[in-house]
Amino acid sequence: MALALLGSHYVYVSTIGDKMELSCVLIELKSGSLEKVQEWANFILANEEEAIATLAHEKVTIESFFLIDIGGVDYLI
Repeated sequence: MALALLGSHYVYVSTIGDKMELSCVLIELKSGSLEKVQEWANFILANEEEAIATLAHEKVTIESFFLIDIGGVDYLI
């Protein structure tokens, strides 16, 4: 288990046994970029089958993202 600062992003990575890797990244959004993030999320949802196929090819079983506000600043997790 490790927490590291990668550029301006905090990254948490953990390996469970020899089969699962978990990572979590906190990304501060640039001012005015929220609309672009929402467009990206809508694109992924509109192309769900292709997104799922891509994740399966990358051996990703679960991928989630969350939009949060901390002190008036938008972040993706």
